[in-house]
Amino acid sequence: MNFNMGKGPHLEGIASGIGLNQRRKELLPEYPDSPLRERENEQISGQTVFELAKDGDALSQRMLEEAVQTVALLIENMSCVTAPETVILGGGLVADGWLAARICERVRNKVKARIPKGIHLSSLNPNYTGLLGAAAIGLGYQKVF
Repeated sequence: MNFNMGKGPHLEGIASGIGLNQRRKELLPEYPDSPLRERENEQISGQTVFELAKDGDALSQRMLEEAVQTVALLIENMSCVTAPETVILGGGLVADGWLAARICERVRNKVKARIPKGIHLSSLNPNYTGLLGAAAIGLGYQKVF
């Protein structure tokens, strides 16, 4: 996967429901036997990708591995820049904890040591985390530096 600035996939394009659909379209030619080919013209859910990955679908496994790798790298990079007390993961893809656990495993221990209160899964309804975040910004609940 290409992590060069301005090139290649970005976080939202890999670690979101919409991103999984787009990434599937990009990668499908490399996986002609994937069951996702049968659903080529429909939106797939994260749950579908999780189930197919569990059943051994290489495309689904790759997409989830890319999501884990990308989010873990983001946490590592952001912790170097912002020194957060805690990191909260939220949204539909991490809601059941499976992906969140793998992200936490992937973040290096020396990085986790710099996040005193750890990495946690949000208790907010995953269907509304993006909306709540946008509302918080709109209402002025962010720090201004």
